[in-house]
Amino acid sequence: MEAKTSDLSAWLNTLPIPKRLAKLAAVIVPLTLFSICFLLLTLAPRGNLLHSQAHSSHPAARREAYVTFLSSTKKRGYADSVRLLLFALKHDPELRDPLDRDFIVVTTRYTSPEVKSQLAREGAIIRDTPLITGMPQLEHYKTADDHNYRDVFTKLAIWNMTEYDRMFYLDSDMLVLKEIWSLWDMPGSDPPSGLAAFSDVLGEHKVPPADRDYFNAGALILRPDFERYEELLNVRGYDVNLGEQSLLNEYYRWDGPNPWSPLPHIYINMITRPDDISGGIHILHDKLWRHEIGGAQTEPYDRKLTELWRRKFGRMEGWWLAQEELDEGSEV
Repeated sequence: MEAKTSDLSAWLNTLPIPKRLAKLAAVIVPLTLFSICFLLLTLAPRGNLLHSQAHSSHPAARREAYVTFLSSTKKRGYADSVRLLLFALKHDPELRDPLDRDFIVVTTRYTSPEVKSQLAREGAIIRDTPLITGMPQLEHYKTADDHNYRDVFTKLAIWNMTEYDRMFYLDSDMLVLKEIWSLWDMPGSDPPSGLAAFSDVLGEHKVPPADRDYFNAGALILRPDFERYEELLNVRGYDVNLGEQSLLNEYYRWDGPNPWSPLPHIYINMITRPDDISGGIHILHDKLWRHEIGGAQTEPYDRKLTELWRRKFGRMEGWWLAQEELDEGSEV
């Protein structure tokens, strides 16, 4: 071995200095790079490496966000429910999106500054939006004190948020029980029409219920598109009883040029029954902060649901309190 080394040294000494340096560099540089890469792979925590691989599998150029709508804050339940939705998708260790997608709250001039400030502090992007008015709707909605019903057509502004490639819209009265981020990559979640939704299930139903050709506008995965936004604003001839939901069903009907794509019912049913929860539903859709839920269930079931909502809300408040104490401790 020593003889081979001395022979190599003797050969290098016969070369001109520039060539000698080039030959040495050709050997040393690759060895150095290999050693560095080996150390990084050996010492890096496996969990972090897997986490990075999971992130890199998602298209880097694609921008996606969750979005909800909050107009009136006279009834505190809506604002509290948005906070709970925000907490689930951005902070809850059991439910949060691993890609930390943006969470946008579409607000109007009727949304109180205090509520907007609190949501922003807790991680939301506040998008103040001009009201979309003049759309055909029931007369009593036009003068309703509850702006969340009166101003529902302002939700159409989401189609104009073209800085995002896709958006997952959720009504403000959603309670998340299990993760929902896997829906982004679900088959059928990105159809040619740009809209995936859940069939609207009314009354008693089997679990899971059958698909029907009418969807609920409370949960939508959509592709923003300015031309489509303009087309939606010009849709007429729809049944005005359910506002923007009727308009969207007219535009995205199955027998039309822009058919919507159905998503699995295991994630959400629009009218919750006990069998839905025991069947593994991911989201409850109702105003669960109220004492009466939808007016159709029995009193014990109503009470069970409202208690579930309050437990979730209390857990969130406890988490934020702990965060405040940690922040105060770090300042000492």
